[in-house]
Amino acid sequence: MRIVVPARSAQGEHLEKIIKNATMLRVPVETTKLATDLIASGQADAFSHVVPMLANAQPALPGSRILPGSYYDVPIAIGYPKGSPGTVVEYAKAFVADMKASGFAQKAIERMGKKADGGRDRAVGMTNVAGATATTSDAQARRPVASPSW
Repeated sequence: MRIVVPARSAQGEHLEKIIKNATMLRVPVETTKLATDLIASGQADAFSHVVPMLANAQPALPGSRILPGSYYDVPIAIGYPKGSPGTVVEYAKAFVADMKASGFAQKAIERMGKKADGGRDRAVGMTNVAGATATTSDAQARRPVASPSW
């Protein structure tokens, strides 16, 4: 199994730990072109990335599907340097509260529609994010994790 993963990514490191008989092919994170070229030419078997990037790659791979679920949750958080002025701390807290209250993350998931959950047919990729979260404390609210079947 040859899996294309973003270079310098936690998901590539995680996949190496959970799938022993696979080779990770690391490609630049900014574009899906090299990944889709590797799969189309038969030099790779799967593509692991966040759902929006996999969705962007699908037109280049007719008949491809995004597997539902996630094998690796990556909570999103906001950080600021220790000792930051109170205005920075309050802004970050207010921003997170606003993102939660406004439903921004939920709306983004809804905009993705079916692409957010993927299909169940022939798989081209795996997802590493089951949904969006504004803070690490929201990680438990995500849907269950699905493991790859190979």
